[in-house]
Order: sequence, then structure tokens, then C-alpha cells
Amino acid sequence: VGTHVILTAFKDCLDPSQKAACGREFSFNAPAANLWTSRECCDSDFCNRRDVKVSVPPTDNTPNGYICEGCNSEQFAKPCKATVDVKCTANQNACGTFYGTSWRPGEAGVEEYTVKGCVTRDFCKVGIFNFQATQAYDYVLKCSPALKV
Repeated sequence: VGTHVILTAFKDCLDPSQKAACGREFSFNAPAANLWTSRECCDSDFCNRRDVKVSVPPTDNTPNGYICEGCNSEQFAKPCKATVDVKCTANQNACGTFYGTSWRPGEAGVEEYTVKGCVTRDFCKVGIFNFQATQAYDYVLKCSPALKV
């Protein structure tokens, strides 16, 4: 959120229900918050023994011709009203609205959020899976096609 960057990398055994997230990149771009993640998976015993190399690709802020309504609120009981148009970038071609509770490293506890912005279609198809260190709890994620300009 804002300039607060959380970089995490982890190795673990994957819950089979989350296999659909393997080999994909997911992003959510809103006015005051951005989320980018990718997940690589392997399927043999101890195949994750190698060191995890964390590299964050440079942010591609080049508009791709799609836009969505954007807003942020730290109270999902008071849904945010669209305040700006968010220009979608990279593979973002859908609009997403997230409202619910989540916890991120550095926060004292579970917080309430409402966020609208651009998302990748995979984010909508697979949904929000819990990342190591960042957890989404009771939430709703709604997606719709982005407007081509």
C-alpha cells in the first residue's frame, strides 16, 4: 500500500486445490495499492530443494488501452466510490473489486479493505489464494471486463 513494499519468497508443499495458480502471474492495480505475484511449482519429491531466487520484474506502467474504476478504502463496511480511472498495464484486461478482511506483515492485526482497479484475468479465474505472509480471510472478489479505450 503506498510505498510499503512487501517482498516474500517461500518453499512449501502445495495444497492440491491451489495447483491452478502454478506458472501464472497475478496482478491487481488500484490507486493506492498494487499486488503482483507469481507462483512456480514442481511435482516430484524434494524438487524444491534449490535456493529461491527472488526477483521482482520492473514495473511496467505503460497503459495497455484498458481502464477500470479505481478506489481504495480501509473500511469495507463503507464501500469506496470510484474516484479515478485506473489505466490498466501489462496483462491486466479485467476490472476487479475486492472487499473483505486481510492481514499483511507489519500490520497490528486483520484490517478491512475495499479496493477497485485493474486485474489480470487469471486473478479472476483462480481467485485469491493465500500468499505466505499475506492472508485474505472473509472476502468477495468480483470481476468484469475492462473498458477498451
